[in-house]
Amino acid sequence: MKKSELINEIERLRDEVTNLRQSSLKRDNLYQRNSLLASMVESSESAILGVSVSGLIVSWNKAAARMFGYSSDEAFGRHVSTLAPPDRRQESQSLREKVLSGQPVPNFHTVRLRKNGTVFPAIVSLSPILNRKRQIVGMSEIMQDTTVLKDMKAALLRAELKYRSIFENAVEGVFQTTGDGRPLMANPACLRMLGYSSEKEFMTEVSDIGAQLYAEPGDRERFERLVEEYGMVDNFEVRVTRKDKTHIWVSLSARAVKDTRGRTVFYEGTVEDITKRKLAEKNLILEKRISDSIIESLPGIFYLFDAELNYVRWNMNLEGVSGYSSEELSRMKPFDFFRGEGRERVEERIRECFEGNEVTVEAELILKDGSPVPYVFTGKRIVLDDKIHLLGVGLDISERKRTELAMAESEEKYRQLFELESDAIYLADNETGRILDANSSALSLYGYSKEELLQRRIVDLSAEPEETARSIELKEPAVPLRYHRKQDGTMFAAEIRSTYAVLNGRGCIIAAARDITERVKAQAELRRSEEAYRSIYDNAMVGIFQSLPEGRYLRVNPALARILGFDSPEEMINTVTSIGKQLYVNPQDRESYKKLLETTDRITGFEAQLYRKNGSRVWISMNVQVVRRENGTVACYEGIVEDITERKKAETALRESEERYRSLFEHSRDAIFLTMPDGSILDANRAACEMLGRSVDDLRSIGHDGVVDTSAPRLHAGLEDRAMTGRASSELTMIRASGERFPVDLTSTVFTDSDGQQKASLIVRDISARKAMEEERKATTEKLRRSLAATIEVISIMLETRDPYTAGHQRRVSKLARFIARGMGLPGDAVDAVGMAANIHDIGKISVPAEMLAKPTSLSDVEMEFIRMHPRTGYDILKVADLPYPIAEAVLQHHERLDGSGYPQGLRNGEILLEAQIMAVADVVEAMASHRPYRSAFGIGSALDEIERNKGSLYHPDVVATCLALFREKGFLFDAEEEDEHPLLPPARDHIGV
Repeated sequence: MKKSELINEIERLRDEVTNLRQSSLKRDNLYQRNSLLASMVESSESAILGVSVSGLIVSWNKAAARMFGYSSDEAFGRHVSTLAPPDRRQESQSLREKVLSGQPVPNFHTVRLRKNGTVFPAIVSLSPILNRKRQIVGMSEIMQDTTVLKDMKAALLRAELKYRSIFENAVEGVFQTTGDGRPLMANPACLRMLGYSSEKEFMTEVSDIGAQLYAEPGDRERFERLVEEYGMVDNFEVRVTRKDKTHIWVSLSARAVKDTRGRTVFYEGTVEDITKRKLAEKNLILEKRISDSIIESLPGIFYLFDAELNYVRWNMNLEGVSGYSSEELSRMKPFDFFRGEGRERVEERIRECFEGNEVTVEAELILKDGSPVPYVFTGKRIVLDDKIHLLGVGLDISERKRTELAMAESEEKYRQLFELESDAIYLADNETGRILDANSSALSLYGYSKEELLQRRIVDLSAEPEETARSIELKEPAVPLRYHRKQDGTMFAAEIRSTYAVLNGRGCIIAAARDITERVKAQAELRRSEEAYRSIYDNAMVGIFQSLPEGRYLRVNPALARILGFDSPEEMINTVTSIGKQLYVNPQDRESYKKLLETTDRITGFEAQLYRKNGSRVWISMNVQVVRRENGTVACYEGIVEDITERKKAETALRESEERYRSLFEHSRDAIFLTMPDGSILDANRAACEMLGRSVDDLRSIGHDGVVDTSAPRLHAGLEDRAMTGRASSELTMIRASGERFPVDLTSTVFTDSDGQQKASLIVRDISARKAMEEERKATTEKLRRSLAATIEVISIMLETRDPYTAGHQRRVSKLARFIARGMGLPGDAVDAVGMAANIHDIGKISVPAEMLAKPTSLSDVEMEFIRMHPRTGYDILKVADLPYPIAEAVLQHHERLDGSGYPQGLRNGEILLEAQIMAVADVVEAMASHRPYRSAFGIGSALDEIERNKGSLYHPDVVATCLALFREKGFLFDAEEEDEHPLLPPARDHIGV
């Protein structure tokens, strides 16, 4: 071998030695890193599993063995789904498929199954495991047993239930406030009353009760003066502002809690919503105003006379039309206005009416100056103050008589001008499918002459006849793509739109076809991107760290950074240079665990309080071990950190819960009892003793049966409800020590105390005064309601007389509108408002000539405009009444449409009342389903197709969806009996279709 070759060989060997040394160092580093990770996995309190792609367990730490009861040998090779209960294995499979597709699953709450067959709640985090080529070769699964936290929360709940259930379920609001107007506490009833979703939200947003809650701030000052002067205040009525800026009336009862020096510490008391009572008082006046307003707004004459034919009431129109003064009318009889045959007809109809029949009669009304005017009169027998009366309305039909003569001329029928339409349009028989007519575009598109085309059926034009026949059977309004065939056999892609109508008594299909061959293309491309994956370290639910003894972090995972409020691990490592001084609330805690590690090398469950980045505090529990160098010196600490703040809060709350509510229990204005399930009384507050006139010892000795009327059926029904749901409310009768019986509202709630024993809290309120007031108000309201209902019924009869083809239309529209409103979840008063508006929505047609309403042919443009005035006329009649809801506005808007094509104002979506949009859908469905003088009924199917086709363009989508569900899923019928069908106003009739 030459010298140069020898030198080259020596150099090559030297390079190989260098490479071998570097490779050995890399292997040592990799071994150290793997040892660190294995040590952290084994020391973790969380179960950590390695799972293969096929679902077999390939790694299993000590925490997993403790948690599930399987040893490593038992776990290895077992399918991971066996750790889930049978009913959760599909869930486990779905999670595994998601992770193996590259998507991590953090903090998933589920349950797992131990070896002994018991289940436990757990939080699971799953992450994909990647090889060096970034390919998924398995997944990691980290689990925490949450049984302890759940048990702690359950213990807290049991401890609080003794008093909390009383106040959480109280029917009246309970509050505490400072003397300067800051809230200290409010129960759920108080929060619901004021419109707040939580006590925290209430305490945060309200800092000055007088300025923010009292509608009149002076009322707060008056309240404080009374409390300071008398020590308490009872039934202080005031108007307050809710969160949504609406106002309600409330009644306050409160006392001042003072310290030993007599200084006010805070106010506490109860609050009751009395808005309904205030509204009921207002409605008593409003009912009469509505009645008066409607009567005076009628375009005709109104009259009410008794069985002796003496006029009791009439409107101003009767005086104006007849020419008689009020004094003269008071001395006249109804017959005085008629003569000859007209008088005989009127006398006969009055007799029939007093016998119980609703009557209508046409006769000439003789005015004071002797001139006759043709009128139509209606009459209905009613009972007022136990006496029979006749109530009616008369309308001047002079114009109708003149119009009847003018309407003798027939009108031309107009054929639909569709020849200029660019789309192919054809008309076919609904039953046979045979084509009856077609435009020139259809002839051009399909290549047939008109004679040839009229010899074919719709399915003959289709290259997919079975699908076309099915679309016709299902009455599909639109088919986005269907292949058709021309006369020469060529096929083309077509878009089909169709509608179904009745023409000359025959069911027909009107279809439009458009050639969309050029539009049909395939343009879909899917792109997929890979996500970056994280290791077990990055996806752990607990914090993991390495730190130096002198107080710096070497490494932290994202979970620990999140626990301490840092945006990233890098930020935390760079920011924290002295762990003891910067993070520990008590720096001595850091020194304590360092001393422990000097003797044991490992500690578990070490608890301390740390500062987060923003200065807030967090409780943590640590498992820490020492990592030593070969010479035995400490290299670093490594450990796992768990956030236990919620557990600490639960422990604190557990101690404070009972004290928080004890004062409120004793000072509540409602009577409160604590009882056993068998009815024995354990405790009662001062209000309970005062209400029954008995001491607590007396109540304990006689028990529940000694103070409650046990014969009442409601008591047994309430006990059954409580047994099923844990809570029941009902009105019962209680017995005082004197033997006096009195009505109460009683709310009973079952709870489990800290010893696991079932008990019940009873909250009782004496409602004697309320019952008496309700009976008085009910009697007054009913009297006014009967009078008002009779008035509207007479108007309804008159409308039906003028337009018999739409008899019962308003009643049916009202019924459907109320069902839709209820199905959309509207509150009860809004449902009633919709029903009221729908029941009189066509009242404006009282001014439309009857011949237009009953015309058997299509209306002319002038007549149509006249018909379209009826919403405005109805609004003018109703607007003078101070109604509690926008009834008049809903009547005005019930023919408006979302796209602005409606009338009379051309409003668009966002400008139309929801009540009016509900009435619009109900009106269209009922009108299309019913017969009209100018057409036959389309039927419910066509009506529902109409609103579904125009959902979102003409009609409110939610209203349409609710209406369709009523008919198609719940079997709604217009004429079915309905137990709670009690509209605020009686039904009326009208003419629909415009």
